[in-house]
Amino acid sequence: MLSTSLAALLICVRGSMKSEKDKFLPFKKEDVEGMLVDTYEFVDRSMTMLTTCLLKEGGYDHPKYEYLIELLCEGFSVNNKLKHLLEKLLEYSSVEEKNGTETVYVDSQTAFILETVVMAKILNASDLNKEVNFSMSVH
Repeated sequence: MLSTSLAALLICVRGSMKSEKDKFLPFKKEDVEGMLVDTYEFVDRSMTMLTTCLLKEGGYDHPKYEYLIELLCEGFSVNNKLKHLLEKLLEYSSVEEKNGTETVYVDSQTAFILETVVMAKILNASDLNKEVNFSMSVH
């Protein structure tokens, strides 16, 4: 899963910071773009499922229906925030090309926010899967 690999990358890069002097962290541009594509898909799926759930007459007769709606709303919100953050990151961050690989440099504060939002995304997907047996992954 792409979001899990980006979270691992974020944690690994943050762990490699030797001091606060390391103000910018490198990310492969293709990883950031891949995460953006994944996030767009999740936002679209969340909106489709929310619309389906909310428009169904009488709702679902399931004890976890309200929790499903809560998790879908949370997932939509977190992924939409991540989408905007990644778009801004790609637009405003410094990009360097070396040996055919583009690297995006992100300041440590933005990387920390990105790490937090990615972890919220992963936890939300896990809750959807574990608590209401619902997967947003492409099968």
